[in-house]
Amino acid sequence: MTPFCDWISVSSPFVEADALVHSLQPILDAAQFSGAPGGDTLLLARSPGAGICRVARSGDVCVVSASGAALTDLRNAGQFADYLSALGSVPHRVTTLHATLDVHTDASPVVLALYERGIAGHVALSRKRLGIADVNMYVYRRADGLDSGGVYLGGQRAQVRACVYDKQLERVSKGCADPGPLTRYEMRIKGKIGPTLRDAWEPERIFYHVASPDILVAPEGVPAWTATDGGYYLPPRKEFLPAELMAMKLESSPDVKRLLALADECGPRGFDMLVERLRQLSTALPKSPAAPVLTPLVDAYRAARSKLN
Repeated sequence: MTPFCDWISVSSPFVEADALVHSLQPILDAAQFSGAPGGDTLLLARSPGAGICRVARSGDVCVVSASGAALTDLRNAGQFADYLSALGSVPHRVTTLHATLDVHTDASPVVLALYERGIAGHVALSRKRLGIADVNMYVYRRADGLDSGGVYLGGQRAQVRACVYDKQLERVSKGCADPGPLTRYEMRIKGKIGPTLRDAWEPERIFYHVASPDILVAPEGVPAWTATDGGYYLPPRKEFLPAELMAMKLESSPDVKRLLALADECGPRGFDMLVERLRQLSTALPKSPAAPVLTPLVDAYRAARSKLN
């Protein structure tokens, strides 16, 4: 297996918030994300796998964050490259990046050995040797009687932090399908180190820059990582016609299925009532070709945005 991006947060000037949401909307729609209550956030969208994409204000910047589950769903939908392109379409800075690797091996001896080496002063991240205060472990007793859990290497406020843990134990404890022995290596990198969108697209180099040689030895041929603002290759962005996006939302939205079920409960004329109500709502929408298509994502964004004006 190869490293993958399991979290990314990007900050941009707040004046770019409208442009960002406009760029993200069709991508999230195509990946079957749906709007969710966001509180004071500008935009909160939930992916089919219960991942979260959030746009929130922080002072004079807006921060766009996507969880690991959200990124997985974007990749599965073929929209990850477009998502990164949208983030890169405005001035931005990557503030947090998790470069992650899953290895199909029993995590118990790995976690315990890393903890022992860490407190002995034999582990470095990005060539920086860790002290005993930088190493913490949490332990659970597994069903097979072995102790396992996870180890944190690096302080909570450190610019580089590693988390190595028993992914199998985590999944089983949440009632998910047993993936078999699985150790997760997660390198959590903050903005001052200099991660870029290129590292989200191709995280192997920055992963081993942090992890190698004391956590995992880099495979032969992995290039050295250096902080750079250089460009990178992404596949051409796929453009969807409005009819295509509409069909995707109709087929996947739980709200549509619920409306159809309610119409059925209304009796023989229920479906006609639903169509008539949709027709009435349609007349209230702007008819200018330049007007944006309203979706729950945009509605939620506009409501949150209006509070800040």
